[in-house]
Amino acid sequence: GNCKILSRTTSKSHTAKTPRQEKIFFRFLSMAKKRRIPLGNGSIGSVLAKNVHPSAQVRSKFPNIDAGRRLEGAVALRLDYFRVRGKQQLCVVFTYDDFPGVELYVTKRFF
Repeated sequence: GNCKILSRTTSKSHTAKTPRQEKIFFRFLSMAKKRRIPLGNGSIGSVLAKNVHPSAQVRSKFPNIDAGRRLEGAVALRLDYFRVRGKQQLCVVFTYDDFPGVELYVTKRFF
């Protein structure tokens, strides 16, 4: 019935773009999506040392943890539930070279 088809040039909402706006727009279109590496057995990640549990073992190895101290190259083993800050939370259990034979864990959002 009463549908009116407007072409792109006659639409009131269409405004001319500046060259800078067009450049930004096309750069946005050409950006490739970053693929997230799936979290699973054997995946390697980086963890802030202050978020790692059991904290007693971490603090014995690093008595004065600097702000931003990271454990690079942590190898994930599995996902499991642990009580962290009074709540049952989904955690990533991982190993790290500086702690041989010890399974450390951190909440999933920090891995």
